[in-house]
Amino acid sequence: MLFLLRCFLMGLAWATYAGATDYVIRNVNLIDGSGKAMQVKVSVFVKDGRIADIQSAGANIPRGWQVLDGSRKYLVPGLWDMHVHLADVDESAIPIFVTYGITTVRDMGGDPDRIKAWRDQVEQGQLVGPRIKFCGPMLEGEWEQKPGERTDHWVVATPEDASSIVKRLANEGVDCIKMRSYKTPETYFALARAAREAHLPLVGHAPWGIDAIKASEAGQKSFEHAFYPWPWDKISAEEKRNVEDTFRLNSSLLVPTFIAWQTFLLPEATIQAVMHDVAGESAPRLKDVSPALRKNWISGAADVKKMVGGDDHLPGWQKAMDAAYAQVKEMHDHGVGVMAGTDTGATLVYPGAALHQELKLLVRKCGFTPMDALLAATIVPAKFFGLEDHFGTIQKGKITDLVLVSKNPMEDIENLRLIEGVMLRGRWLDRADLQKLTRNTEANIREQYLHSRGAD
Repeated sequence: MLFLLRCFLMGLAWATYAGATDYVIRNVNLIDGSGKAMQVKVSVFVKDGRIADIQSAGANIPRGWQVLDGSRKYLVPGLWDMHVHLADVDESAIPIFVTYGITTVRDMGGDPDRIKAWRDQVEQGQLVGPRIKFCGPMLEGEWEQKPGERTDHWVVATPEDASSIVKRLANEGVDCIKMRSYKTPETYFALARAAREAHLPLVGHAPWGIDAIKASEAGQKSFEHAFYPWPWDKISAEEKRNVEDTFRLNSSLLVPTFIAWQTFLLPEATIQAVMHDVAGESAPRLKDVSPALRKNWISGAADVKKMVGGDDHLPGWQKAMDAAYAQVKEMHDHGVGVMAGTDTGATLVYPGAALHQELKLLVRKCGFTPMDALLAATIVPAKFFGLEDHFGTIQKGKITDLVLVSKNPMEDIENLRLIEGVMLRGRWLDRADLQKLTRNTEANIREQYLHSRGAD
């Protein structure tokens, strides 16, 4: 069964990537991701995987081009999730991202060999999945590796370690350097210096105990998980403006991953019930949770329980989340860039679906407009990697990672969920293709559970 399913996925991958087809998405409402107003009833011409032209709906269509009817539909750029852990998700669930319109992800910590292999399989058409940008391992100031636990945490305890490990990772082709913790401030600044010298962005957790301005000036390009600098409501308005000015000047961005914090707001019994629902009776999305991901959820739930401190502490966590929403809103209102990311791999964070939940939180809790939220998942990530000439907007010459939805997401950001089709690397997957991809991926995951029970 697993062999047949893999054959299906590989067949779909080759059908998706091989043999370029020229398309016209006719009579569509175009939200091009530039921040400009929607273009009504246009035709988008796709040739050799790039936008060849954008014309009026009545433009002549060359003979032999495949016509896709965009009438009363809305076209947006492919979405980016800027904080995932694919090693936790597992290869079997990677196709699920595409079914949610996610065409690029940034892996924020995983075994470099596994992530590189999956990236190459996607690039070569052997696996249906989003483009993968990756950091390699999570760099820790100290880490006790226990038998049987994950091995994607590498210790960087000294400035000398920082220099040698960054050089090694640069040689392995990573796209960024992920800092999770550090042994000393000297090690942190050595890590930042080594990343600059390697021309790789330093990303990761906020370096607690180090001034936000100094961290930005040292070169940290993205700060994950909100709550930094903290406590925001205790610093003066002048200090806030200094931080915001520095972040803008240095292009230091926030990746709040608010959806990952929602688990901290749930009663313990609710978390346990959902986590152990292997059959997916309580939520259809649980069918997308691989055994590897569920194992990580269970491990992470113990950490959540310890950090929360019991159900009687939930109101305090809600208060902290409300403060974090307000902080991100204020920083965004003053021009600090925000990218959408989910921390997929964390407990109860669902592959693919979580990005749409994150965008909803940015709009509902942080006062983003739907356009702001869309940009946080498209052109802002593309610019982060210096790829704005190729990705992030729907403009002539750009690579065609596109999402077609049935209702206007500028009226309600949740309409981004209503996906009619995805164009991935210039090939079209309609709703039937996406549904089939989902069904077969879920069947693959079910087979893994059956196999694991048999092994037990």
